[in-house]
Amino acid sequence: MEHPNKNFVVFGENKLRRELPKNIKFREPIENTEVLKVLGKTKEIIIKPVWPEPSGRLAAEAFLSGCKLITNDRVGTWSFDFYPDDKERAKQEMQSTILEFWSKIKDIPVQSSVSKSLGNVLVLKSYGGLGDIFFTLPAVYKLKQVSDSVTYGLSPRLVSFFQKHLKGIQVVDATQIDQTKFDKIIEFGNYPIFDRSVEQIEYITSKKVKQHSIQHYIDAVCRFHRDLSNKNLGFPYFERETNFENLHYTLHPGAGFLLKIWPTENYAKLIEEIHAVFPKLRCKIILGKDDPNPQKFLSKEYSHIDLITGDLHEVGEAMASAVFHIGNDAGITHVAGAFNVPTVGIYGPTGPGSWGSFSEQNEIVWGKPGNCTLKCNYDVIINCKDRVCLSSISPKKVLEALYKLLQKTYEFEDFDIYINPNLSYDLKTRDCLINWNENEILLEFQNDEMKVYVEKLFSKSVHFQESIELNEVFQFFYEQGILFLVPKIFRE
Repeated sequence: MEHPNKNFVVFGENKLRRELPKNIKFREPIENTEVLKVLGKTKEIIIKPVWPEPSGRLAAEAFLSGCKLITNDRVGTWSFDFYPDDKERAKQEMQSTILEFWSKIKDIPVQSSVSKSLGNVLVLKSYGGLGDIFFTLPAVYKLKQVSDSVTYGLSPRLVSFFQKHLKGIQVVDATQIDQTKFDKIIEFGNYPIFDRSVEQIEYITSKKVKQHSIQHYIDAVCRFHRDLSNKNLGFPYFERETNFENLHYTLHPGAGFLLKIWPTENYAKLIEEIHAVFPKLRCKIILGKDDPNPQKFLSKEYSHIDLITGDLHEVGEAMASAVFHIGNDAGITHVAGAFNVPTVGIYGPTGPGSWGSFSEQNEIVWGKPGNCTLKCNYDVIINCKDRVCLSSISPKKVLEALYKLLQKTYEFEDFDIYINPNLSYDLKTRDCLINWNENEILLEFQNDEMKVYVEKLFSKSVHFQESIELNEVFQFFYEQGILFLVPKIFRE
């Protein structure tokens, strides 16, 4: 040690991991209010930061306290010309700093609180599927807030449909636009970007793979104007009115990308199971040009099925009055979302993260978790032979999701009781082992009446409300998703 006769006090923790000389003592850190007291008793202080400090409060306080400074050139305080000799001037300048700061603030020109409009804005979407257009709509309505006008250029076949349903947005044929008439042109391209030949906006949040596509579009357009918030205030839903006099649901078994389709024979089984529990419901199957038809797999002919094979207007009319929709990850499912139709979405390789249904009430059935750990990209999807992410989903799993959907969406005083279609049980004298999905419980009977009650409840898949006592066991089963309460209107 070069100075064995001096004592060195260090406030903080020793992290050097080596033996230190006896004249170096470590003390606990102290509050800022105590620092000046310590400096007043200090003759010399070492201040040698590793990185440059613009100023340095401790350095200034040590200087004003009269300490001898052992330092280096990385302390910004020493750049002032009052250092190292003029302590009185240092005090004066420090005391006047606050007033001088606010004086400089007042000299900054006041900007107008009224932000400049973006003018007449043209929005384009040169590629992507039908569903991707719906994902952009909340962002398009954001632009409307800060523009004189917003025009959306779309494919000719889509123009009349969106003209009917978008409020305050001009929709035109993208092939017939004079772009010179617009102050700003925004090309959405697509999220995620897969065609670099199109000069589109950047999606700065694109690495947030669990964020919905709707939010990615909002995040992108909010960069164009300071008054735009990237908060998603909800989807601008199209007008709909459920027809409770002639109940029907819509079902779409297809998709633009065929490898996202749930097996068609499963759709056929689901249609039959829904008809068995809800015989009053009509089924409207939406079929595009290349969509598979589940009618080919039905066990018999049914009179409650209608085919919707027309344009988007016909699809929209069916959606606007439907009680629910069931479909794949496809554009038609997002048409249902636009009409805020309660939806059961069936997802496989693409997953629901960025492309999930955006209806206010929806249930997602995704077969990938627990069945496949592969990260799917285009090459993986087209080379996948078994598509376990879809084939593992049973019709009963989708029916369970439908029960959940109806239970939380429609509130009526009169209801029927539906047992979870995935339930299995082993009834014994003193207990009952109950399994459903990944869950298992052992219910021990307190008395014979409890056993009789459980046996009666599980003996049928559907019960009328008045036939079952709503006791504590019933409440427990309800909370666990072992049974569901669905309005009678769907059955009677």
